[in-house]
Amino acid sequence: MKIARTFLALLLTLAAGVGYSFAQGAGIKAAYVKDGDIFTIGADGQERRLTEDGIANGGPLWSKDGTKIAFSRKIDRAVALADLVVVDPENGRTLADIRICPVTPDTPEVQCGMNYVERIEWLTADKIAAAASINPSTDDTLVFDLRAGKVLMDYTDDYTDDHGGAVFSSDGEHVADVTGALHWTPDSESAPELDIGYQRVYPAKGVHVTLLSQAAWSDDGKEVAVVAEDYKSKRRSIVVCGLKGACESTALPAGKWDPDESYQIQWNGGRVYATAPEGTWSCQRGDSIAVVSSPPPDLKGVATGLTAGLREQIQNLGGKEPDFWCADCALAKLPRQAPED
Repeated sequence: MKIARTFLALLLTLAAGVGYSFAQGAGIKAAYVKDGDIFTIGADGQERRLTEDGIANGGPLWSKDGTKIAFSRKIDRAVALADLVVVDPENGRTLADIRICPVTPDTPEVQCGMNYVERIEWLTADKIAAAASINPSTDDTLVFDLRAGKVLMDYTDDYTDDHGGAVFSSDGEHVADVTGALHWTPDSESAPELDIGYQRVYPAKGVHVTLLSQAAWSDDGKEVAVVAEDYKSKRRSIVVCGLKGACESTALPAGKWDPDESYQIQWNGGRVYATAPEGTWSCQRGDSIAVVSSPPPDLKGVATGLTAGLREQIQNLGGKEPDFWCADCALAKLPRQAPED
């Protein structure tokens, strides 16, 4: 019995040392930064170094299929703003190395809206977006073609930090952004509008609204939703628009709203959920009024729980900025965006 108890204690100690036995079953692996280099770790608990160049690297991000890792690399500003690098996680081989806002003979210094890269996002297997804030109400997002090594699109989004930034559909083929509401413009003179692919879809010209949420794409990438408030009547609605417009509004119940309140918009199947401090309401396209609802599943919360042990293991190894990937867990349903922590 004493031997059995000793053996059991040893197993528990080993499990605690690994710290993420539940992650092994989910097939979770992570990429992270340590001492300026990019490392990975997986269910086998083995740490692997992917870079060893003595240059500051940051923000590693797994591709949607888990076969590549992208990250930003610091570079001399006499050359470019930064490098966007993609590597093979198995051997560290460089698959793409693109200079962001490079200096050229015609531009002797960095000519770029952003001062540094704040976040990156995988859109497709061959497209990555890099973004940053220019000022309190303006985001700049560059979309790169990894094969061609050049910028495909440049989106400048004018709104507040809470509701701004280009938002991409799950397939990476469509983008929604907000323009027309610079932070120094009085509300009475601002003209915020929701655009899809540079085309205005909401509101109609001459209609003044305030947008109270970031745009959110449906699961199939064919519709986008926001919460809007009519500037005069102060009536609030969940607005759903198709790729070419054809927007429909569903009224939120009247109430004593905080004028500075913002909403979180989520899709779950064909329903749109709007959550504020007072509660959650939901609707489907065509409903006249939204109904009180329970919030949809919190995939970010589930993913955080799944990765807690592995995150602790990485911290114990001296790592930071971890990004996690798996094929068949809550992580797989989240956008491939650089972690905010």
